[in-house]
Amino acid sequence: MSAADAGSGAEASARLRFGLTEVERWACFSGDYNPIHFDRAQARRVGADALIVHGMLALLSVKSHVATQSLEGPTDWARFKALLRTPIPHATTTSLRSWAAVGGLQFRVEEDCAGGREYFRGRYVAIDAPPIHEGESLARTELSAGQFDQFYRAYGQDHATWSVLDCVVFADFMRTKVAMLQAYLQPQVKRVSDLGDSLTVHVSHSVCFVRDDFAADNAHLGERGFAYDVLVPEVINNHDHLICNLNMPVRTQGRTSMVIELGLMLKHFVEVEPASLLRTRAAAASTPHAFPPPPPAKTLL
Repeated sequence: MSAADAGSGAEASARLRFGLTEVERWACFSGDYNPIHFDRAQARRVGADALIVHGMLALLSVKSHVATQSLEGPTDWARFKALLRTPIPHATTTSLRSWAAVGGLQFRVEEDCAGGREYFRGRYVAIDAPPIHEGESLARTELSAGQFDQFYRAYGQDHATWSVLDCVVFADFMRTKVAMLQAYLQPQVKRVSDLGDSLTVHVSHSVCFVRDDFAADNAHLGERGFAYDVLVPEVINNHDHLICNLNMPVRTQGRTSMVIELGLMLKHFVEVEPASLLRTRAAAASTPHAFPPPPPAKTLL
C-alpha cells in the first residue's frame, strides 16, 4: 500500500494502492482466505474483473487517515462509519478524499481518475453516546494480549488505538464466529441448503468508541482486559439473501468502551422462512465487498 498525502486543513486527500503482498498479510492476520482475493476465476463469480482487496484492509488505511484529524465538540464518543459499496481491485490506485463536516469529517474512496467509480464512503464524527444494546449474547470472547501482538507484528504500533481494537475484534470474529452465525441462521432456511456454502458480504462497518478511552498510545492496549459480545442479530429477507445487522459491544473494566456494528449479507442460498424474520436497521449497499468463513485449515498466523 502506498499513500501520498496531498492536502491539509478542511480538505485532505491520499492515494491508496494494495498489491498481493498487502492482501496476503491481511489474510494471515485476519484468517480471511476468501478465494476472490487470490483466484481470478473465483473473483469473476462475484462480477469482478480482477482480484479483490479485503474491505477491512482498505478501511485500515482510511481509519489511519481520518484519525489524524481532531474532532471538535464536547461529546464523549466518536463514530467511524463506512459503506462498502464496490470491491477494490488489486493494484488499483484509489483516491481517498476527506472534507470537513458537522462534528468531524466525511470521506470517500474512489477510482483515481475523472469520473471513476466510488468504492467506499462514510463519516468520522463526534457523537453523543450511542444506544447500548443489551440483547441476548450468542457468544462472549475475552481478547488476549497475544492477539494485539499479532496485529503489531503485522502492522506496527502507529495506528490509532480504537482502530487496532476494531481490527482485533474483527479478526477474532472472522476466525471463530462466522460459522457460529451461520449455524444460528441455518434453521431459518426453508429448503435444503447449507449456509456454510453461502457467500457472506460485508456491506457496512461502524465503530463507536469513548474518545478518552483511546487517547493513549498502543503500548498497553492488550493488557486492558477487553471482551466483546456478539448479540443476536437483526435479520430480514431480501429475495435471495439475508441482510444481517450484528451489534458487538466491547467492554473493559465492567463498562462498554466501544460498539462495533457489522452490516452483513448472506447470499446465494434458497428462500428464508418469512415467519422467522426480524426487522433490521441495516441497509444493504449497492455492490459490497465479500468474504466467506475462513477455512479451518488455513487459519495461519
